[in-house]
Formats: sequence, C-alpha cells, structure tokens
Amino acid sequence: MPITLAVSIKGKWDFSDVICQLQGSLISLFSTVSLLTLCMIAINRYVKITRSAPLYRRLFSKGNVLCSIALSWIVTVFLNYSAYFVSKTVHYFHPGKCLCFVTIYLKDKLGIYSAILYSIVVSVSFNPIVFSYYKVLRKIRAHFVQVRSSSFRDDDSTVAFAEEVKITTMLFATILAFFICWTPSVIIDFYEVIAGYYKLPRQVYMLNIFTYVSSSAINPIIYGFMRREFKEGYKRALCFKS
Repeated sequence: MPITLAVSIKGKWDFSDVICQLQGSLISLFSTVSLLTLCMIAINRYVKITRSAPLYRRLFSKGNVLCSIALSWIVTVFLNYSAYFVSKTVHYFHPGKCLCFVTIYLKDKLGIYSAILYSIVVSVSFNPIVFSYYKVLRKIRAHFVQVRSSSFRDDDSTVAFAEEVKITTMLFATILAFFICWTPSVIIDFYEVIAGYYKLPRQVYMLNIFTYVSSSAINPIIYGFMRREFKEGYKRALCFKS
C-alpha cells in the first residue's frame, strides 16, 4: 500500500525492479492466503453448525488447525514463487492499478500459467465457501423453525446454538466484505486475460485500487459492530488500558 500510494501521488513508477518483484509477490501471497483462510473458516463453520460435536472436535483440534494454517502458507508460497521457474521476471508495473502485478493476459507461457493458476485458486476457494454457508443457512433456518414449533426447549443448547450463529454471522459478513472488495479486481483481471493489457479507463482501475485496499480496513469495523468482546478489546488497546 505505501508503494502504491507513492506511485499514485507521483504519477510514475520510481522504484527498482527488485521492489516491483517484491510488491507483486507479496500481493499475490497475502491475497491468496487470505482467500484460503476464509475458505477454511467457512468449512469450520459448516462442520460446527451442521455436523456432530465429536466430528468437529476431531477435525478441528489445535494440532489440525495449526497444520492447516501452515499448509495454506506452504502451498501459497510454492504456487506463487513457482512462476519464477517459468520466467525470470514475473511481475510488471501496471500503470492503471499503480502497482506491480503478475501478467495474466494470454501472450506467452507466463501469462497462460498465471491465468490457469489464478482460475484454480479462485474456484477451489470460492466453491467451498458458497457451499458451506449455503448449508449453514439451511441448518440455522431449520433449527429455529424446530425451536418455535417445539413445546420442549433446551435453553442451554438453544443459547449455545444462538452464540454459534452470531459468530458465524460475523465471519460471513467478513467473507462477504472480502468478496465485495475483491470482486472488481477479479473481474478486471479476467477481462484483461481476454481483451488485453490496460484496456479499461483509468477511473475504473483507480476505483479498483480503493476497493481492494478497503478490504484491509473493513474487518475491524465488522468485528467492532458485531461482537461486544472485540469492541471492548479495541477500546482497551486504543486507550492503552490493561
């Protein structure tokens, strides 16, 4: 973000190719890890809400969770940096987006490789997220219909389920915000695969910059509004209270 801010102010790329490769690599790395993490969170919510408690405890033990996080980083690093085996220069400055990014238009081996990899990452992450929250939504609706129609209610289980619903709602809002912020970028990237490099008006690219940068700022707002614990935690941290 600081590099893109400097470029947008000065109107040109004034850094070395090393910085270009570094920025492009970090953007690809962090955005892919974020997407895979959101996918794992969605699967977590699916098992927690729709499956049995023993299965959830078995699948999402501390060790398994740490392994899945480590695996997501290892796979992402491998996928992103394997592009350097195809070409010595992977990331190029995009004057519309004011940043260095991997070339994904179909003009050479690197472009084809990047487009295929990009499509796989998006589809592998997006499909489980949609499936998981669709199943969660159906389960939540069925549960509350059953509670309203039942004369016997287990208050403890109902409260526990309602708490899980609140957590799931917050996480779903986080994922929804992520997709809203990054969907314009994905559409533009796939458009350039077909139409070619830098074919859209500058205003579209600038709007794209503001949307995906906003994804880094919106999560604390969601957490603060939807969870009292986060709100109190922010107050203590910002006011330096123990």
